[in-house]
This record gives sequence, structure tokens and C-alpha cells, in this order.
Amino acid sequence: MNKNPFILIPLSLLRGMIYEKEAINDMYDIGIFCTSRKIDIIESNALKDFVYCIYRSIEELPDKLVQEYDKMDEFPYDEDYNGFENENFAPELEIEYLNDYSKENPSFYDQVLEWYRVRQVFYMLNLKTNTVKYTLNTVEKYKMRYDLGKCSFVLLNGEVMSNLYKLKDTMTADDRAMWAMYMGILSIIGDKDFAQTTSEMIKCRMFGAINQKELELLLKDETLKRVYDKYTTKRQYNKLLNIIQDRNMVTEIGLNRRTYVSTKMKNIDELVDAISAKRIDSERKRVRDEEKANARKKYYSLFQGNKKLKIG
Repeated sequence: MNKNPFILIPLSLLRGMIYEKEAINDMYDIGIFCTSRKIDIIESNALKDFVYCIYRSIEELPDKLVQEYDKMDEFPYDEDYNGFENENFAPELEIEYLNDYSKENPSFYDQVLEWYRVRQVFYMLNLKTNTVKYTLNTVEKYKMRYDLGKCSFVLLNGEVMSNLYKLKDTMTADDRAMWAMYMGILSIIGDKDFAQTTSEMIKCRMFGAINQKELELLLKDETLKRVYDKYTTKRQYNKLLNIIQDRNMVTEIGLNRRTYVSTKMKNIDELVDAISAKRIDSERKRVRDEEKANARKKYYSLFQGNKKLKIG
């Protein structure tokens, strides 16, 4: 399993990041959860991990799973060996019982899988698993306000997210604004080498809006509006953009009233070459498509002419 993977941060979480440092806590927890839904797991190991925690670290289980376990009057608890056999953890009877229990209580199995998935992302990020249950608590609160199934995401390096979390108490609002802009740009680029955008779109994304229409709705919140007005003046916007460029986080250039951004290309020349190559490819495709359309038009014109000659 890859260590320190990229994690999925819901774009909407950028809304409060600048004026509320605790938003970074939620960003980490929700990002871990969203990532957990995309990874491949071996489902049979989920019940095994659940049994291990019952025997060795029940305090790591979410309250809902502990409550469910308390209902299992016939659970074959191994008081002598705690599921171990010759130093190998092989709780076969326990898993057999849980498989049967899951058939009658499918919601229990879903909860175990959800917990196990998050636990795996903790391993990937080199985090201690004793706080998994608190992450799931945060997720439950977030689900009441947002539909995680319809979110747009920022693809952020796991190590970067971990560092943000560690530094959150020492970061100023200006620092968080810089990171919000960076993550907004990441959401625009996605998995491409570079993206064409505008300064207005970057402003939308750094405040958690997918487009201008959504931003207008969000700015009805007076607190968010004050922060937006502060950091989107020409001076402040350029200051933040210069900082992330000076740190080699993003390469940016303005051409023909468009802004081009990249996180993969580390110098302007490389970005300009990529932009030029794409334009050449686009022009070739346009000419090729136009030639094909004209050829089809000519063919059908000749075909119709031949039909008329035969009829005559």
C-alpha cells in the first residue's frame, strides 16, 4: 500500500479555511474519509481487524460498533488465546459468526467497512489509528450539511496535508489564504499538466465555489464576503499568487487575457512550450476535421448527382 498518497479534499471546505484555522481539522478528517471511499481493500480483512480491536484495543472502535458488539450475545469470545494460534491471529470462529451476523444486520457490515477503509488511509498516511473514531464523528456532522457524493475535489499530496495540520496553530490568515489559493488552483488543474483559466475562476475556487454563480450565493454570508473582499483586491491577489510562485508551488503566466497554471512544470519556458504545443495540436485537429467535413460534403454531393443521372 502506498505511503503518503494524494488525498481528496472537498472543494467546499476551502470556504472557511481563511478565517477559521479549525477548518483545517475538518479538511483533514473529511479528506481522509473521501479518500477511503476510493481505495481498494480486501473486505475479508475488515472483520478480522474488528475482532482484533475487540481483543486488543476496543477503545479504537467507534461507539456505534461497540454498541453493536454489545448486542452479540452469542459472539464466540476466546478468553484463553484472544484469537491467536501459535502467534498468528486467526479468529476463524469469530469471523464466521460475524459473517452470519452481517447477513441479518447489513448495516453493521457497512459500518465495519467504512471504519476499516478509514483505518487503511490512516496507515497510508502513517497516522496512529486510535483517532479513527473521531474522524468518523466529524464525517457524520459534515454529512448533515453536505452531500459528499456530489462534491468537487482538490487532489492534495498527503504529506502536504499532514504538514498543514501540524502547522495550523502557527499559521496566519494570510498564510491560510495562500494555501486556499494554491488548493483552488489544484482543483482547476486536476490531473492535467496545465490548465487555462482566469483570475476570476481562481478566486471562485479559493473560496470553495465551483463557478461564479455558486460564489455569488456563498457571498451572501457576511463573514465570507468580508474575507473575500480583503483577499481578492488586485494587490492582495497578486501578492498571494507571487508567494506560491516564489515557493515553486505553481507556475503561472498570462497570455491573451487568459491565465495558464501548472504544478508539474517548474519554469515559465516549459509551460509556454506546452501551451504552444497544445495550440499547434488543436490547430492541426481543426484543419483535419474541416478537411474531413469538406470531403464528406463533396462525397454526398457527388453521390446525389450520380443518383439523379441514373434516374434521368
